[in-house]
Amino acid sequence: RVKSKVYFIKVNDADDLQVRRAKFVHLLDKSNLLDFIGQSQRVVVKMHFGEDGNTGFVKPEYVREVCQRIIKKQASPLLSDTNTLYRGRRLTTEEHIKLAYEHGFTKDTTGADLIIADDRKEGGTTDIKINQKFIRVAKIATLFLAADAIVGLAHFKGHMMTGFGGALKNLGM
Repeated sequence: RVKSKVYFIKVNDADDLQVRRAKFVHLLDKSNLLDFIGQSQRVVVKMHFGEDGNTGFVKPEYVREVCQRIIKKQASPLLSDTNTLYRGRRLTTEEHIKLAYEHGFTKDTTGADLIIADDRKEGGTTDIKINQKFIRVAKIATLFLAADAIVGLAHFKGHMMTGFGGALKNLGM
């Protein structure tokens, strides 16, 4: 049986942005979570840019720290998500990108370009046969299949459609 290491940083309401960022940087450096990334790799940072009117998403300031570490490895980060199947501003690529920018996910803020991966001009999706009981064919964003590495950045929360949201739900959607 393999035991996983869990890294935890305590953050409280009294911590300002600089204190929280410093704790996050310490976590990244101590954990070596990005050691798998190699030079010249194209790295997709898969994340959720937030719903309209919502503040429950990984903040651009933290995303920048991840992207800076990818760049230091001489790799290329690219922020990405896919559109939703339910109504809202993340249903279409144009509105999804606008919303991401409104939430601060610009290249100036994060250090990386942003692409909605399932958009047709970005390669659309590829059908992958998995022949399982409930799903025979999965549609996977072609951008993710072409990436050398994927870094999943996710927040954890209760979710009305999946019970809990987090890294697995974020990658699965």
